[in-house]
Amino acid sequence: MGATMDERLVYLIPYFFVSACNWLQGPYFYAVYKTKFAPEDVENQLKNIYICGYSMSLLSSIFAGFWTDKLGRKGASICCCMLYVCSCMSVYSNSITLLYVGRVLGGFASTLFHTAFESWLNGSDIKKKIVNELFYLQTSIGGVVAILSGGIAHYSTEYFGLFGSFSVAAAFSTTGAVFIFLLWQENYGGTVVDTDKSHAAKENVSVTSVLMAFVEKKGLLLLGLVQILFEGSMHVFIMLWNPTIQNAAENDYLNVNHQSHNLKISDVKPMLPPGVTFSVFMFALMLGSHCVAMLSKFTFAGPEQCLLTVFAIASAALYCASESSYIASSGFMKSMGIEHYFTNNIQILVYFFFILYEFSVGMYFPSVAVCRSRYIPNEMRATITSMYRVPQNLFVILLLRYRSDLKRNQRLQLSATALLSGVFIMLYLKRQMQRRQTVNKKKKE
Repeated sequence: MGATMDERLVYLIPYFFVSACNWLQGPYFYAVYKTKFAPEDVENQLKNIYICGYSMSLLSSIFAGFWTDKLGRKGASICCCMLYVCSCMSVYSNSITLLYVGRVLGGFASTLFHTAFESWLNGSDIKKKIVNELFYLQTSIGGVVAILSGGIAHYSTEYFGLFGSFSVAAAFSTTGAVFIFLLWQENYGGTVVDTDKSHAAKENVSVTSVLMAFVEKKGLLLLGLVQILFEGSMHVFIMLWNPTIQNAAENDYLNVNHQSHNLKISDVKPMLPPGVTFSVFMFALMLGSHCVAMLSKFTFAGPEQCLLTVFAIASAALYCASESSYIASSGFMKSMGIEHYFTNNIQILVYFFFILYEFSVGMYFPSVAVCRSRYIPNEMRATITSMYRVPQNLFVILLLRYRSDLKRNQRLQLSATALLSGVFIMLYLKRQMQRRQTVNKKKKE
């Protein structure tokens, strides 16, 4: 089958509908779940809600890849959509049990979304060059989709109430499932539907073969470690950006109005609504993706070099954001008598560094997707991609559970430290890749 624009759309249309489902939940996730618990118990319950979702994502990552490769990537993608729908609708319940069940379903859906879709694309008969192009398109165009999703989330809460964005998210996920059902052809472990081939694929994917692949190919382990560090830190950021900006807004207000007797901290709002902030973040993500495409085209920088740059930028951005938040809340400016000079400045600093971080996220996704397509054997792609998510989710849970008394800025610092270690891993991986290329050149000569 020749590479046409129609083939690109066959993958991108369903992918963007399900992505939009994810994006629509993000901006108001904190605000929605905050309404379900008593004020004094909000922080603890929210942390447990997050941990519940990531725990399910961890457990499902153990078997989801094998299941996806054996039973079919199209079917797994449709299942992902339906799980997202159930998770979104669970927020309408006031039952704590159902809220937790909703996060469990959302965790399972997240595993399938990050496993089945990419595996289906690599297992289709679309040419490799077009597949690599689609990795850039799904991030760059995905940035536009995310920006629009932030606006839709904002207006859906204006017209349908606080939970409106979750209802719209469920509708988007359902639409994505319909497109997948109508447009995609099933494949198993990299082969198009065929009874004999599908059985062969099922026989090839086993725990032993996957473990042997990790033993024989050091690049697989290093790539997995890189993904764990970056995406684990990213999920911590997802949980912390909203309350961190809210905290920065409150500190800005206190720094300027600390002598007032009528402070109403509960009425203080950030400079931008969550939906608008999210759209700004996604615009930065889109720019990062375009930057990677330009670097690859005009400088011939490989994905390993791009990832090295990504980890350096992301680490610096999160560390600076955490320090800005700390300085505002520690009373440092009050003790120096300079708080009046910083009206809204702490918010601006936190916004700036968070936007810079999102720019690095935009650079990360297409780069790591190209690396996965190079390093991971196609017949076990879904299995290995899913297995990467086991330690990744464990990493997130440990960051949340470790020292429950840690403040938000300290958790951001831990994430920045993890990203800094990724710089050294990428240096090693880049050297390994260069050595392999040198050996291959000598063999050809």
